[in-house]
Amino acid sequence: MRHLLALQPDLKELGPGVHQSDNGRLVTYFVGDDNYYSHPSGDEACRRHILTSLMIEGHLRPVDLIASQKIPKRTVMNWLKQWRDQGPSSFFRQAHRPARDDRGKTPGM
Repeated sequence: MRHLLALQPDLKELGPGVHQSDNGRLVTYFVGDDNYYSHPSGDEACRRHILTSLMIEGHLRPVDLIASQKIPKRTVMNWLKQWRDQGPSSFFRQAHRPARDDRGKTPGM
């Protein structure tokens, strides 16, 4: 781990043995000294997916994310339920929105 800390001074601990590095372009997650996953900064679907994956695989506990990332407990529990009920690909699907009904509006609004 000391080797990793020397190479990645911007590491943030997410939980025991799990760290995150964000250089402004790329967010990288480490389990021990191993690069576990990387995604572009600002990609929230990937962020939710990887944080949930880390919990599902036993690398993080929900309480770790609640404390280190300031994510509300209900949100973390919803992510876990979504993974279990709909699978990991559900984090990347477009949200279904009903068609907008513009009838009854005056022109120009």
